Amino acid sequence: MLQLPDVRFRLNGMIVLVVLAPLLYYASIIAFSINVPVGDDYAMLGFLNEFQTASGIDNKLQLLFSFHNEHRIVITRMIMLLCAKVTGSLDFRLLNLIGNFALLPTLIVIGRMLRLRDDKLKWALLFLITLQPQPLKLMFYPMAGIQAYFGLLFSFLYLYFCLKDSNWWYSAFLFYALTVLTTGSGIFLVVLGVPIVLYKKCYARAVIHAAFAILVVLWYSPSPSNVPYLIEHPLKVAKFSLLLLGNVAQLPMLGSPYLQIGFSVALLCYFTYFIGEGFFRTSRQFAMENLAILCCLLYLLMIISLIAIGRASLYERDLWGASLDGRYRIYSILFFALCCIDFVGRLRERGKDSALSLNVLVTIALLFNLVWFAPSIIRMRFDSVGREKAMKQWLETRDISVLPIWATPPGDAETNLSTAIRTSVYQP
Repeated sequence: MLQLPDVRFRLNGMIVLVVLAPLLYYASIIAFSINVPVGDDYAMLGFLNEFQTASGIDNKLQLLFSFHNEHRIVITRMIMLLCAKVTGSLDFRLLNLIGNFALLPTLIVIGRMLRLRDDKLKWALLFLITLQPQPLKLMFYPMAGIQAYFGLLFSFLYLYFCLKDSNWWYSAFLFYALTVLTTGSGIFLVVLGVPIVLYKKCYARAVIHAAFAILVVLWYSPSPSNVPYLIEHPLKVAKFSLLLLGNVAQLPMLGSPYLQIGFSVALLCYFTYFIGEGFFRTSRQFAMENLAILCCLLYLLMIISLIAIGRASLYERDLWGASLDGRYRIYSILFFALCCIDFVGRLRERGKDSALSLNVLVTIALLFNLVWFAPSIIRMRFDSVGREKAMKQWLETRDISVLPIWATPPGDAETNLSTAIRTSVYQP
């Protein structure tokens, strides 16, 4: 067990852990990122090809704001355009780093919301639990990483300014718009934002907030949802939601849908306990201090539910396998990390007897981080070498099937890649 016998050693130990997690996380990304597109990155190459040849500002803006599936990924496209402009051609290694880097300020914003300040123990838990390679797919999937992590960053900044008592409250509008321009789920943030403002008894602000959100949603013109599927198959959607919420419990070489569902139920039970403690205690100060963590947990539950509703119909034959997709795991990880941070606060209320429990919790978090990194480093190396060899093979044979195009139609991937190389938009 990680023993922290005195105050000074304890403080130094926590500082080391806070620094270790991001250092290991970003060092692995720098070491194993390669300049090869994957999945929807090929669609982004197609966008850059079209944008380069589009005539007139109107056509360029139409391309920039057009839908990609159910999202208007304006921020993702702007980042790619900026990178291509600055470096001369699109470099997916740089995009990888930019997307993943957004996760770090996201955690800092969460820490500010929860008023962690100089609480090294809670910072260590937040970093150790979150900055590990469970969401391995997002770590090396530039387009999806930028969309997911910038979406999280803007969403938590939105919640931060909704909660903040200052003249900067209107900044929430900016981050609401940025979230919507990053991911389609951003339009639902207002479901949390307006009640927060009403809870603070800022009724005029709530009306302005709602009006602004309505205008944004009308402009966005969201595509039809999977509500009919939800009505027809509510149990499948509920099962997928539980699998998504509990996927943080899955460990290398040790996974089971029942483990995930069981852990999900445990997290929901803790969430229910948290709400009960917050709303039924007599101390108003307690409720206000925990409003931020409540908003964060509700937001994560909302995102998980939206993913389940939107994707259950696509993955209904293998919901468990889909729940382990690296694109969806960050939400479960953050939910678990926030519950651990709240749990630490409750243990401290018990006084000195909780010291041993806190040491156990930190030890488990550290082991959790290292247990995921140990086998994942091998996987990162294997994938990196494999993708590099695949690109060399494609350059020789022009067989697009050897590249990691995933769900992208082969014809589109071939055309987009060949055109991007010919016009120097991308240089492998």
